[in-house]
Amino acid sequence: MERIKRARPSPAVLIAVVALVAALGGSAISGVATPALNKKDKKQVKKISKKQAKKQVSKQFPVDSPKIADGAVSSPKIADAAVTPAKIADAARGVPGYALVAANGFVNDDEQRGVEGTNRPSAGVYCFDLSFEAQVVVASVETGSTAIAKVFAPGGSGACPVGFKDAAVEIVDLSDTPTDKGFYVLFN
Repeated sequence: MERIKRARPSPAVLIAVVALVAALGGSAISGVATPALNKKDKKQVKKISKKQAKKQVSKQFPVDSPKIADGAVSSPKIADAAVTPAKIADAARGVPGYALVAANGFVNDDEQRGVEGTNRPSAGVYCFDLSFEAQVVVASVETGSTAIAKVFAPGGSGACPVGFKDAAVEIVDLSDTPTDKGFYVLFN
C-alpha cells in the first residue's frame, strides 16, 4: 500500500513561525505584574501558563515540534509546489500583514496582506508602507539561498524614503554584501 505524502512547510517558514510565536508570547507575558507568591503558588502559575500557552499554539499551529523528528523536514523532502504563496497565506490568517516579495521588490496583490506599497532604494534593501503599525517583522529568504534577511521595524532602515518607513528588510550574502533575493515577510 502506498503512503500518501503530506505537504510540509520549508524549514525557513517553520523558523519564521516559531520566531513569531515566541515574539508574540513573550510580549504577552512580559507586561504582567504579579504579587509575591510562595513557592507552591509559583509552581502552579507556571504549570497553568504553560498549559494555556501550549493550548493556544496547538490551536493556531496543529503540528508541533514533538511530532516532527529532528532533520525530518528538509528541502529535498518537500514536494514541488508543496509550499506556495497561497498556502502560506492560509497559514498566516491571524497575521495582520505578510508578503511574498520578488527580488526586484515587486509584491503581487494576491500574495500579500496589509502592504500598501514597497520601495527598493538600493540592492538588497526593501522598504514597506503598511496599512497598520508593525511591532514584529520576520523575514525568510527563498529556499536554497545562502543569503540572510535583516529586519527593521518600526521606522524602517535609514535607506528608506519617506512614506516607506513602516518596516524594512535588508538581504545580504554571507560576506554581508547587499544582494537581491526573493523572500517571505510576516508583519505583526
